[in-house]
Amino acid sequence: MLYTFNHQYYMRKAFYLFSKTKFLSVILVLSSVLPSQAISDKFTSGEGTISSPYIIQTAEQIQNITLYRDAYFQLGNNIDLTEWINTNNPEKGWESLCPDESMPFTGQLDGAGYAITGLWFNRPTDSHIGGLFSWVGTNAVIKNLILKTTAQGIIGGSDVGGIVGRISNNATDILINNCFADVHVKGTTNSGGILGYSYTGGVTISNCYVSGQVTAKNSNAGGIAGQLWNKADFIIQNCYTTANIISENADCVGGIVGTIGGPSVNKAAHITLKNCVAINPLLQISSSSTENSIGHIIGRLVKKNTTGTIENNIALKETKLIKDGTNIKPENNTIENDGTTQNIHELIEQTVYLQLGWDFTNIWTMPNKEYSFPILSQLSTDEQPIKLSDELNNLLNTPKIEFEGGDGSEASPYIIKTATQLHNIGIFPNAHYKLSGNIDLTEWIYANSPETGWIPLCSLAEPFTGTLDGNGFAITGLWIDMPATNEIGLFSYIGGNAIIKNLGVKTSDKGISGKESIGAIVGRIKENANAEIKNCYADACIIGEKSCGGILGYSYKGNVIISDCYSSGNISINTEGAGGIAGYLWNKAEFVIRNCYSTSKINATGEGYNIGGLLGIVGGPGTSISATITIENCVAINPSISFEATSETAQTRIGRIAGWIKDGTVNATIRNNRALSDIKLIRGTETLNAESNASGKDGLNSTASDLKKEDSYLNLEWNFISIWNMSNEKYPLPILSGMNTENQPKTLPEELAKIFSESTTGISTVSNNLIDIIIKGNTLIIRNKLPENIVSIFDITGKHMLDTYESRIELNNFPKGIYILNTQKQSLKFSK
Repeated sequence: MLYTFNHQYYMRKAFYLFSKTKFLSVILVLSSVLPSQAISDKFTSGEGTISSPYIIQTAEQIQNITLYRDAYFQLGNNIDLTEWINTNNPEKGWESLCPDESMPFTGQLDGAGYAITGLWFNRPTDSHIGGLFSWVGTNAVIKNLILKTTAQGIIGGSDVGGIVGRISNNATDILINNCFADVHVKGTTNSGGILGYSYTGGVTISNCYVSGQVTAKNSNAGGIAGQLWNKADFIIQNCYTTANIISENADCVGGIVGTIGGPSVNKAAHITLKNCVAINPLLQISSSSTENSIGHIIGRLVKKNTTGTIENNIALKETKLIKDGTNIKPENNTIENDGTTQNIHELIEQTVYLQLGWDFTNIWTMPNKEYSFPILSQLSTDEQPIKLSDELNNLLNTPKIEFEGGDGSEASPYIIKTATQLHNIGIFPNAHYKLSGNIDLTEWIYANSPETGWIPLCSLAEPFTGTLDGNGFAITGLWIDMPATNEIGLFSYIGGNAIIKNLGVKTSDKGISGKESIGAIVGRIKENANAEIKNCYADACIIGEKSCGGILGYSYKGNVIISDCYSSGNISINTEGAGGIAGYLWNKAEFVIRNCYSTSKINATGEGYNIGGLLGIVGGPGTSISATITIENCVAINPSISFEATSETAQTRIGRIAGWIKDGTVNATIRNNRALSDIKLIRGTETLNAESNASGKDGLNSTASDLKKEDSYLNLEWNFISIWNMSNEKYPLPILSGMNTENQPKTLPEELAKIFSESTTGISTVSNNLIDIIIKGNTLIIRNKLPENIVSIFDITGKHMLDTYESRIELNNFPKGIYILNTQKQSLKFSK
């Protein structure tokens, strides 16, 4: 009777108490002298050998594994832990097996296809704990098992895994195979759906899958493993996960593994990670973390300290990679980090997994019911998923998104041919796209949004972070009627390293009507972006209250480069911030506008101001430097820039290049800019004077004749070999050579057409039917000239020398040579 007093509870309890003291050996000695009858009382049957494993049928018997940690075990039925937890530890929950680092589990546990359910614990200060085992050591095998936590899940300190918390240091030949874990795991660091952490301990995880959620308060969270580190052999193959993976305050988040690597080359991890599939709806890192520590497959891969093979892995294309509430696309990730991507409609097809070499004869099966992914054929089907999570189900029920071609990668962008395909950019905001032709939005708007017009692409939460290559084509028929809505245009938000290039955008007669942050191409740049818009043009009518631009409306703390772009149309506001290229650029960021021009008419009604031919306003709050702006080699050709405001402040907030560059808050480089001398700066009925200065906010005066010549733009460092050309006499300004000419302007706006029709290039055919010139010494006299006609003089190369209304011109400063004089639509050649 000495050994029969309630062994199933008190002996186990004694073990845990003594395992934390120096008297652990007492328990070991006591256990070693227990008669076979006492051991058999702890299990239903069996001898603990490979041929006769201990049969486990109760939660109490599971706890007894710790006492015989090197034996063989097999479940005899499904086991619900709820009653045991309520009886033995209702406050903290389940007690993980083998909690002592020096005595890890080294036996074999065969789940025999059965499930352990009702698991939970709340031990936030305990590290190295798993849903089932804390420590696992050399030769341990865990197989054919289902493990399911409650919604409360398992909460621990560092090294928390759904099945195993930590692999013993220097352990080898550990196998976790043919298991399913439906778990909610949360730890401080190193959280994994199957395994929390391995440091120098080799382990193979194969033919397993995980659902639920894995969270690390700090770093290293993965769907299968949290962190695999230092010199050891790690193998993960033929596994998948549908869990959400989250780091609350840091990063290193991966669909399969959070972090892989080692501290040095001599202590490099050796990894084989292949034939796995990451179907995670969500991967999330904190706002303070680096975007390069999140990946569809591996969050952080220390490549220089990692050897082995990472190949043939697939990830869900629709997975949301979130930082600070925003969808991101890490630019430095490799195929090792991200695998190749496929959409959810592809991943429900068995052929995908067959191509990965998965065994659908003996190991996997596809139930083809409400749960559309593989399950393990040797495990109880009743305890495996019967339906998808709401997130995956919503994705699956979204109509299949198809493009004309491509896979959305940089090397093979999605090909867009229709307005519907164009609008699908919002579903995959991180992908790469290319137009295959012009797209008219008229029918799409009529069918989908006839009252408010085009629905802008992407959002604050999911900005566009990919690439859109217009391929020289144009999007036409765009109109939006949302007068109370901010951030509108073709795109609402772009962020990350987004690039928009080689694109034309033309609004219909209805134009774009909104509240704030309105641009024909982009409404707003997201904070911390490094975006670029290049080789684009916009012909748009825009009406808003604030922050309106022909290309871009607003950027707040978002870096952006706009180069080789031009705009036409009309832009009108009633508060502040309107420009032909950009409306409002504000606060800690770097802004560049280079080699651009605008023929847009800019107008501020009411008390509106801060308006410019290219840019409305740039600056930051307070009085310290918070923004950097470069405007160079640009040309303002706006017919008029006008406002009605009567305040003294408003009078100084208008310019041909920029309306207001806020003093003291901007590190500004304004250089080599030109402006049509005929531009009208108007306040009410009063015409204001502009200061001719290539480095000022008004630009250097240029005549219409000057701006009709290619040389004028060559002097501004414009590229007329591959980007710009001037070939249309009726539209005498540059157009983009890589763009379809049929969609670019064919004529000037009426006001500009009149100005330019009265000028010549300075190299016209010489005639003298109406006027005549006489040169006396260094004085040139023009006869029959009307007082209101301007005289322009060019040298033989077309270089502009002089504009004047005078009939007598002193030539003292003219070098010897041949010149062309233009006036009254005539040209005369003379020499000095």
